[in-house]
Amino acid sequence: MAEKSYMLTGKWYGKKQGAAEAVRFLGNTTRAVISFNEQEIVLKDATTPGGGNWNEVRRIDSQELQLDLREISKENLAMVFRSALTAVTGAVVSNEAHTAYKGGLLRTAHPAPTSVTVTGSGGTPTYVAGTDYEVRSGGIYILETSTIANGAAVEIDYTYAAYNKVQPGTLAAQTYELFFEGINEAQNGEAFWADIWKMRLSLPENFDFIGLDDFGTLAVKGKMLADTTKGVGESQYWRIRTPS
Repeated sequence: MAEKSYMLTGKWYGKKQGAAEAVRFLGNTTRAVISFNEQEIVLKDATTPGGGNWNEVRRIDSQELQLDLREISKENLAMVFRSALTAVTGAVVSNEAHTAYKGGLLRTAHPAPTSVTVTGSGGTPTYVAGTDYEVRSGGIYILETSTIANGAAVEIDYTYAAYNKVQPGTLAAQTYELFFEGINEAQNGEAFWADIWKMRLSLPENFDFIGLDDFGTLAVKGKMLADTTKGVGESQYWRIRTPS
């Protein structure tokens, strides 16, 4: 028998199950594991005092896939966090009203403001960047040494670029179909393919906003569900294909 050890790398793709949309590359995925849970039904041996098992039946209780996604794209965030995804067009904002406090951030309605002008209510006086305030990606920071008084009403004019809004938890759990386009490094780059027909994603157990020891990970998993469109002799859950 020919030696057939394996060490796989490759690309994972996915789309909503049955949807008319692109099968999207999920980006660099550094871990992919399928796990199995079995239901064991045992018939005890009651014919002798020593006990033991007379017979048993094993059934698949569940099959689960876990992926460690390293691509923190807007599409992956929306997929993992069951999110509505909205593209916001860039524009110019005039006279956005705020109440200022020294040493505090005025959070603008849109992130990453540029071409900023800060004035008092009604347009006067005009405050000075670097002396009265500092422009940050989340808004306008009022400096401790600012001439702007605590509690003063101010208005901000600014421009913002296009950005995306991800709204976690606004959608029901979605069902996906996944495809693995693999390469077996242990067999001189031989191809290896796998299909997950239908899988409902669970939320990740955690999401590290800040981590200094490693790159960020979207650790997602989901249980495979039966795809009843598969015919006789076909797995309703997943399949593997290898070259001849």
